[in-house]
This record gives sequence, structure tokens and C-alpha cells, in this order.
Amino acid sequence: MKALVIEDDRDVANYLLKGLRESDFVVDHAADGKEGMMMAASEEYDIMIVDRMLPGMDGLSIIKTVRATGNQTPVLILSALGDVDDRVEGLRGGGDDYLTKPFSFTELLARIESLIRRNRQAAETETVLKVADLEMDLLARTVKRAGQNIDVQPPREFRLLEYLMRNAGQVVTRTMLLEKVWDYHFDPPQTNVIDVHISRLRAKIDKEFDTPPLLQTVRGGRDTCYVKLLSQLRTSSFQLALLYMVVFATSVFLLLAFIYWRTAGFMTAQTDETIEAEIAGLAEQYRSRGVNGLITIIRERVARDPNAKSIYLLTTDDFLKLAGNIETWPEGSRSSDSGWINFTLNPSVGWQGPPERLARARIFEVQGGLRLLVGGRDVDDLTNLKRVIETAINWGGMESPLPWRSWVAS
Repeated sequence: MKALVIEDDRDVANYLLKGLRESDFVVDHAADGKEGMMMAASEEYDIMIVDRMLPGMDGLSIIKTVRATGNQTPVLILSALGDVDDRVEGLRGGGDDYLTKPFSFTELLARIESLIRRNRQAAETETVLKVADLEMDLLARTVKRAGQNIDVQPPREFRLLEYLMRNAGQVVTRTMLLEKVWDYHFDPPQTNVIDVHISRLRAKIDKEFDTPPLLQTVRGGRDTCYVKLLSQLRTSSFQLALLYMVVFATSVFLLLAFIYWRTAGFMTAQTDETIEAEIAGLAEQYRSRGVNGLITIIRERVARDPNAKSIYLLTTDDFLKLAGNIETWPEGSRSSDSGWINFTLNPSVGWQGPPERLARARIFEVQGGLRLLVGGRDVDDLTNLKRVIETAINWGGMESPLPWRSWVAS
């Protein structure tokens, strides 16, 4: 039997490797998450023992990724995280058993044997066997690949294919086939009967299809290695490339979302601070110079700002313009006496800024029935950033689920 141990603690790993090899396991070991994921994706194992806290990629991410490829190899999670919530999370994440550190190797071995036995018993009670896109109905005695019927002759070809499917991913020797399929329990005779049946079977399940072959010959001694039926329709290099593409695309998407979220918050806060400072200055001018002084200072600031980085509008209670660089009060905001608004800015005569843009402003009522709107830097920079990120996401073939509108408006 073959086991994969993914454990970064050297002492624990050596303890596991020594005990498993003494128990007649062939053991592969990975010391970090990324290496472990590569090995789990490219090799066939009877059991995987996975630590939760690993460098490079955590154990639960490895298990979920492997399960997403259709790999149902039993997984025993080995971790120092022993709370009930941790164990539940591990089992729901795809683990078949959970053992906390420190542990007894005897108990670990018993759990491994139980998982392997349970997995094989489940396979033996199945009425339909599936290996990649190859399907065998044991009751109807039919075989299909990719939905297409295959004429497998009973009883010998059918029994041969059934045995290979039940042991998919394992190297099957000539002796094993003679004992399990032909019921020969003596030294293999000098016959090519197995070669003939394997050749016929390969012609039926592989050569008639454009997909990669499932049946592989493994060369060795005359009776050591013979044939192996792949448990998944893939090559290791292709699957690893696919897994890396998924991980990379997800990382890029999350990075772009984080950049936008942090930038949006920073730009909004900066805009609000600029507006608050401008309002404080205008309030001081109003207290010292009155309404006429307020009108004068607004006109002076508009004249000094031909690109309209700041927005001003002072009106009477019935919205008659007294000063400012926009002509009308924003639609939908006339009923508000104070507060923050985002709106589409319509330029006034002589406007030297962009023809149309999104703006953020604060409105409030001045003593004497006057209404004042003060806006800071526009929101177009944030909108342009959103477009860049959406373009990058769409170029990568992903549909953006981010609530851009609500973020811009917040």
C-alpha cells in the first residue's frame, strides 16, 4: 500500500515515515503545502496523512483542491488544532478522519487501516464502477466510455476489466490477473493469454477514443509489473498546470479586489477631509464678513480654480444661484437640508473641467435661509480605477462579482 505524508515538522514526519514503512507501506513525504499538493495531484495513493498548518499552502486548501479534481483517496488530518470547531471544519472540508497531536502511532495505524478497509468495502458493494469517463454497470453487464457503449465480451474480458477498475491506479501483476481473473493458483504458465486479452481490451476502451489512454503497461520483470488502469483521465503535468492556473487566478482576483477596496476607502476619506476643511474656512469667512463676504470668497476661489477641482454652489432657499461654478442644484437633493451626496455633475457656462463627471459634495443650510454645496475632488479617479480592474478581470475570463456601485456610493 502507498501513503502520502504531508508534514512540515521534521521529528513528526520521521516518526510517521519510520512507523509506516515498518508496517509495509510505501511512503512519499512532502514538507510544505505546495509540494504536497503537487504530489497528491500527480500520484495515486491508498491514504493521505495531511497536517493542517503547513508552509506554502494549508492542509485544508490541499484537501479541497484534491477533492475538486475528483480524487476520493481517504485523508486523515493530523493537527495540533484539537477544538471541536477545528475538527468539524476539517471533516467538512473533505477529511475522512481527524487525529490530534500528540498521538499514538498504534491508534494512527488503526485509523489508517480502517479508512482503507472502508474505502475498499464501499468499492466492492458498488453496482456501478466509474473510472474517469469509463463506466461499468455490474447488474446490466454493460460498459460505456464517454457515454458510448463498448462491446466487452463476457465472461473473461468483463471480469478482467472489472478487476482493473476495482484496482484503478494500482499496478496489477501478471500473477494477480491469473489468480483473480483466470483462477490459476500456481506458477504462471508460458502463455500469452493475458497479453491477448489486454490487447483486445485496450483496443476497445482506448484506441477508439481521442482522449488520453486509460490502460497503461508498466514494464518490469516477467511477473513483477504488468498493467495499470489510471483512476483519473489526466496527465500529471496537465492537472498541475490547471491547479496552478486556478490558484493564480484566484490570488490575482483577490489582490485586485483588495487594492480597490483599500484605494476606494482612502480616496473617499481624503475627499471628505478636503471638503470638511474647505467648509471650515468658508464658515469662518461667513462669520467675519457676512453673506456678501461669503459670495465674494466663493467667486475668488472659483476664479483661482479653472479646472474645477473644487465645487461650489451658494443659492437662496428657492435655489436661485448667488455664486459658484455649477448652475443648478443636483437632482434629488433639494429636499435635503444637510448631508453627503454623490451626483453627476453638469458643467456651467465657461466650465474648463471635464464635460461630465461624478462628484462628491456636502450640502448644508446657512443662517438666513441660504443653501451651500461644497464638493471636493471628483469620483472619476475612483471610477477609472474600477474600470481598469474590471477590464483586467474580464480579460482573464472572470465575471466580476464586486459591488462596485455600492462602494463608490458609500
